[in-house]
Amino acid sequence: MILFFLGFTFINFLSLVFNAFLFYVIYKQPDKTRQPTIYIYNVIIANSLDSITIFFTFLFPFLLEDNFYSDYRRILGPTLTFLCTFSYEHTFYLSLIMVIHRIHVVKEPLTKFYTNLKIWLFCGGFAILSFIFLVIPYFSSCPVNINQRTFNFAVDCANRHPITQLQNDWLILIPVLTFILNICLFLYLAQKRGEALRRRRLNGKMRTSGLSDTQTFSVVSISSTSNVHQLPPLVTRSKSRQSYEHSLLLQSIFTTSFILVYELTGLLMRIFRVRTLFELRTSRYSKTLISERL
Repeated sequence: MILFFLGFTFINFLSLVFNAFLFYVIYKQPDKTRQPTIYIYNVIIANSLDSITIFFTFLFPFLLEDNFYSDYRRILGPTLTFLCTFSYEHTFYLSLIMVIHRIHVVKEPLTKFYTNLKIWLFCGGFAILSFIFLVIPYFSSCPVNINQRTFNFAVDCANRHPITQLQNDWLILIPVLTFILNICLFLYLAQKRGEALRRRRLNGKMRTSGLSDTQTFSVVSISSTSNVHQLPPLVTRSKSRQSYEHSLLLQSIFTTSFILVYELTGLLMRIFRVRTLFELRTSRYSKTLISERL
């Protein structure tokens, strides 16, 4: 048990060190327009807070006796669960903001709507919304309290709070939706890239064929009206802008993929756990009936 505690504590510590190093590197970048720095800052803060609360919620209790842990969980458990859930859920909303941002940039390449101030306001607004959804059950008579001994988000009442139950049932739709949007956006950009390459090849062939400017204009006009060669106009963007959009797409895809895999794994574990409990109860009930008849 001690080796398990030391091993995962070291991994948790490395996560915090990596977050601090990444924050320092991004902060020292002279040109912050090439990376979605605000989203990276939010992910770093959320992940660091999550790592700290995970240590005090899951790792530190390994050193406590069951009697002392019962008091520890009763006093600090709801608060630690609240902080852990808040920091984890924040990445859900960040992934949704990022994919909406990316779609808007693709639709309006020259837009200046997403300023740094507005991005901070969007991230902060969703954080406040998440805080409200979590603080209501926290101050209710049925707060969620992680049980480290059973690795379960337990409650001290018969039924969970309606908001808690709503989040447990439907919050997974956010990473599913953002993952689908990211894949659709990725395929759309791949299609547009292919069209742009075909346009450049067509222009290159016309230049090498020795056509005059008038003839070239005529060929382009005719080909642009046909169904086969109809291509959208290219929008010229700076390299820093292209790097920003590329990083934003990759960050959104990686974040959403990790969350989705984690949530699907948790969903399968809950389904398996429910089925196992049902089978155990059915088996016990059958054995009870058989023993009573005998």
